[in-house]
Amino acid sequence: MAELIVFDIFADFAHFKRPYTTTSPVSFPIPSKPTLYGMIGAIIGLDKDHYLDHFYDRGFRLGVKILNPLNKIYIAENLINTKDSFSRFKTHTQIKIEFLKDVKYRIYVFHADKSITAPLLQNLQDHKSHYTFSMGLSECIGNFEFIGKYNSITRSGTSRQIPGYIDIHSVIPSSSLAEQDESVIKFEAGKEIFRISITSEMNPAREIRQMTDIIFERKGASIPAKVNTYEEIEELKENIILF
Repeated sequence: MAELIVFDIFADFAHFKRPYTTTSPVSFPIPSKPTLYGMIGAIIGLDKDHYLDHFYDRGFRLGVKILNPLNKIYIAENLINTKDSFSRFKTHTQIKIEFLKDVKYRIYVFHADKSITAPLLQNLQDHKSHYTFSMGLSECIGNFEFIGKYNSITRSGTSRQIPGYIDIHSVIPSSSLAEQDESVIKFEAGKEIFRISITSEMNPAREIRQMTDIIFERKGASIPAKVNTYEEIEELKENIILF
């Protein structure tokens, strides 16, 4: 059994930059774990330069559910050369940045560290954020809504103990799949299922320490899958996976 803090985050625009893109930034489909650490840090008031000290290698587990369909839009931005501060005519370069439009996600937080979870729970309930809450970039001002605090039932074991396909409502880390072949996912008509590698851990020096393959449905529909572990939240009627 896990005690979960659940809240929704949403915004008109979001950009969760993939670290391997440079001149034409593209976005991850969901906020990565380090990005979510930053969001939690903003809500409870952790310093932006040191918030990873409170999360990295501390056993935090998070889940993400897509609530709105993922739609992309490209916006051109002018980058101005500010090095030549004495020039009247600033040179600029125009680039196109990929943004996600009208995004909404459900976030599930599990950890025993009350120094983080207690102020997070209080600020979510009061709808307060110590710092400006944004969705990846400072230009993408976001909002959040407290959903509740729930005790989930942990289901884990072999394929015999978790028989057949389970409807999973969150994104699915591939490490949670019971098998590693095409039959592990049931592909249903009308569903758009993708797989992508996403940053899952970053140390305080902002070096990527771990990437995780996740599986998601673009419109937020559940994915029938054979998994070796998941959390059942009876009150929400949701089955999710933490990673």
